[in-house]
Amino acid sequence: MGQPSRPGRRAFIGACSGAALACSPLTALGATGVHRSYAPATLTNAQGVPLRCSDLAPNTEYVFAYPFRSTPCFLINLPVDANLPSELNTVDGKAYHWPGGIGAERRVVAYSAICAHKLSHPTAAVSFIGYREYPVGFLNRESGQIEQRSAVIQCCSEHSL
Repeated sequence: MGQPSRPGRRAFIGACSGAALACSPLTALGATGVHRSYAPATLTNAQGVPLRCSDLAPNTEYVFAYPFRSTPCFLINLPVDANLPSELNTVDGKAYHWPGGIGAERRVVAYSAICAHKLSHPTAAVSFIGYREYPVGFLNRESGQIEQRSAVIQCCSEHSL
C-alpha cells in the first residue's frame, strides 16, 4: 500500500510557518508544582490572516510553536469527529475533562509534537515524528500481535503511536 500524496516541502514549511488557529489559553503544571496559564495565540497563514478550522486541509499536520518557540505542536484536521468528551485522570489521580475537537465538525485537534520517549520533534530539515492518515503497523504489547491503526501520530525514533 503506497503512501498518500503529500504537499511539497516548501508548501508544507510555508503552511507551518504561519499555522494555525486561535489557541485557547494553556494551563500547565510547572516545575514548582503550581499551575501556570499561558496567553492565547492567534495562528495565521503566510499573509498574516488568522486561520479558521475550515482553512485546514483534512489529514494534514500543521506545525506551530506554543507556548514557547521551543515547543512544537501539531494541528490536525482529523478525518473523524474528535468530539469524544472524556473524563480522564492525571498520573496523581486527579480528574479532568477533555472536551474534544473544535470547529463545526469537531475534527480539529492540537497535540504536542515532542515524543515523550526519545524527545524527537519536527524540524525544518527532518522529522521522525508525524501524523499518519494511512494504516501503520505496531506491536500490541498486551496481545503480542501486530496490529494496524490509521489517523495516528507516529514516532519513528521509538516506533510508538
